[in-house]
Amino acid sequence: MSALEWRPVTLADVPELIRLDHAVAKHEGDPHLETEAGLADDLADTAWTMALDTQAAVAPDGTIAGWVGMAPPPAGGTRIDAWGRVHPDARGRGIGRRLLGWQLDRAAEQYAEAGATGRWEFQTSVLDSDSEAARLFARYGLAPARYWFDMDRPVADPIPSVELADGLEIVPFEGKYEDAVYHAHMEAFLDHWGFQHRPQEEWRKRFDSADFRPRQSLLVLTRDAEIAGYLLSMAFADPTRMTMTTIGTRRPWRRKGVASALMAAALEAYRAAGVTTANLGVDTANPSGAVGVYERMGFRTIQTVITFSRPIGG
Repeated sequence: MSALEWRPVTLADVPELIRLDHAVAKHEGDPHLETEAGLADDLADTAWTMALDTQAAVAPDGTIAGWVGMAPPPAGGTRIDAWGRVHPDARGRGIGRRLLGWQLDRAAEQYAEAGATGRWEFQTSVLDSDSEAARLFARYGLAPARYWFDMDRPVADPIPSVELADGLEIVPFEGKYEDAVYHAHMEAFLDHWGFQHRPQEEWRKRFDSADFRPRQSLLVLTRDAEIAGYLLSMAFADPTRMTMTTIGTRRPWRRKGVASALMAAALEAYRAAGVTTANLGVDTANPSGAVGVYERMGFRTIQTVITFSRPIGG
């Protein structure tokens, strides 16, 4: 511990951060592997001050033993999104405790800097198999707040036939739809747990990410060219996998097969692109009944993620 340097991360750290991320994923059996380009985009596009809102434990040889980051809520929001990694070989040395303690101190600073008066939530998520993290979180007053299924489906499996309601059609994503997708998303997710309204310029940066896959992203349009639903895809380091990162249906078109039709069409696009495994994540208590929809489309849970939370202020 005495030999470690404690400092913010920079974009120059991306290769080392990727090595750390892949080591943690391998240790935990997590199939999701970041790419250098995608992580660089994430660091640059996150609405934070990287020099203030990140911290790393750096060994004398330049390797990073652990790091954390935390994005303050958008205007009007109340949730701090926090995350972190400690290399499996560096655990048990107090690095995780120091980094989490730093995050909670920084959360209090973010709260004060925003002039907030109501209650905020500090939230971070880990696999349910990570008992070390669960014990650490409990020690610092974080408690489980939400559970998520990470689900996979072989693309080669038969794809269910889904018919859309009259007046609806599936079209490929194009840049001209970016504004409309943003507004559709803000409406579709308004009743979802943890939703925070984000400025358009911040939210649309996902379309510029190196991991975004526009050719495997699809929209459902009405006769009036309004967006009824949308599915956005991303791919990471494993070229055999692709993730349906966001699936949304606006309220007037729910229960009309929109999400299922989008998924069926996306699976066909994945197959054409040589992808063998489709992936998605879902809130186990999703109010729209999404878990059942995904299971009927052939997805099965491969792991469970837990969001831990602790109040800040208020």
